[in-house]
Amino acid sequence: MSQGLRVQDLLAMPIYHPVLEEGLRTALRDASRKLPGPRVSDLAHCAPMGSAALE
Repeated sequence: MSQGLRVQDLLAMPIYHPVLEEGLRTALRDASRKLPGPRVSDLAHCAPMGSAALE
């Protein structure tokens, strides 16, 4: 937060611990859905899959 990063910026960053990654990504995706603005997939460099569970 002190770096002024947006939720989408945090979702784009690597998280190097699988348990932390699961919890943080879930919380960040939830926050992203609740914020105004366009929804952008956090799956780096992947084309949209066309599945709501993956977008």
